[in-house]
Amino acid sequence: MKRTLFTVAGLALLAGLLFVSGPATAQSPTELLDIASADLDPAARTAAADVLSQDWISRETGGGTPVDASTLWSLNDVTPSGTFQGRSTGFATQRARIFSAGDPLIGQPIATSDADNTQLYANMALAANAPSVPVERRFVRAAAAVFNVRVGFAQVPDGPAEAFNRVQTCLLDGNLQSNEDNQVAGVSLDCSAETIRRAVSDFLASGFYSRFGDIPAVDFTCEDMLAQAEGGPNVASRWAAARAYVGDCVDPTVDALSNYAANGGSAELQFATVSSLAEALADSGMSAADLLSAADGAPQMVALAHSWAAGLHLATEVSADVEGNPTTPTTGNLRKFSASNLDNPKNAAAIAPFAKFFADQAGLDLGRLSLTITMDVSGASIPLTSTIQTLN
Repeated sequence: MKRTLFTVAGLALLAGLLFVSGPATAQSPTELLDIASADLDPAARTAAADVLSQDWISRETGGGTPVDASTLWSLNDVTPSGTFQGRSTGFATQRARIFSAGDPLIGQPIATSDADNTQLYANMALAANAPSVPVERRFVRAAAAVFNVRVGFAQVPDGPAEAFNRVQTCLLDGNLQSNEDNQVAGVSLDCSAETIRRAVSDFLASGFYSRFGDIPAVDFTCEDMLAQAEGGPNVASRWAAARAYVGDCVDPTVDALSNYAANGGSAELQFATVSSLAEALADSGMSAADLLSAADGAPQMVALAHSWAAGLHLATEVSADVEGNPTTPTTGNLRKFSASNLDNPKNAAAIAPFAKFFADQAGLDLGRLSLTITMDVSGASIPLTSTIQTLN
């Protein structure tokens, strides 16, 4: 998050306020919602949002009691939360709910066999058609619409070659018409809109590159992926290629991933390495303290990966101190540690232990936690997002 308006003295004061005013515990999901939407510490906000999101989707798909609609949609309504983490809480559950009950602001669920209905959601993902709706909610709508027409990218008369052409046309700002023979025939995707273009990038394109890139009809090689990851015309095109390139073409070693994290030719490519690099570092035998020390002075994405790796270890040792505050042997009071690193990649080291602490305090048995790594990037109002899981 950008904090360029704060002076050094202001940051120090804010750090003190964070520790004093930030809630030490999260005894209920309601308190988690408050933390996600209003806490001053981005690490605490991210942790609370991730714990809630995992709880909600497990209840939505696993037979539990689903979260009520008023809660699910409250943070990205027309009077949204003031934080990105709050507005993004429950993304997967909202997307699932669109198919079962619909977005309450639209009033009907999306239907797999109704092109007009899918078109409605695609249209209402555009800022011009829903100017009072925050971008995070419009992105959920776009994701649902793209999911519904995904087969239209693959089942086309000319096969994977034409499907690849459609993906690339979208990511280059074109407009698309899905396959007329598909069950959602006739859905037009306005790929000039960031929400639609990013939905295609995040939920379709990277997987398509990985699955079909090496067949002769497509012939989208590692070299091609790298060229697009570094030189694509917009964030969505670079991000889609970067994810596929790192997943398919880069050796999953600390040295290889660190090279791209430090020297990759675009912000998207550098960020695409962070999750894999953090996992490799967490398995490298380095302690949390050593990982945090190595983050000092490292290039930004390398430092971020080291911080996340440290956080995965910190999550295995977090507990409550005598006053009920989260603490670890490495960091001491986690609130103080996080607040002292607000403008430093090491703030991310607090996310995993915060999440484990919050889940335990709220009585949520979620197993391994799935956590989000995010980065703001120039040219995008939707941050780049990848995921990582806590250790066993």
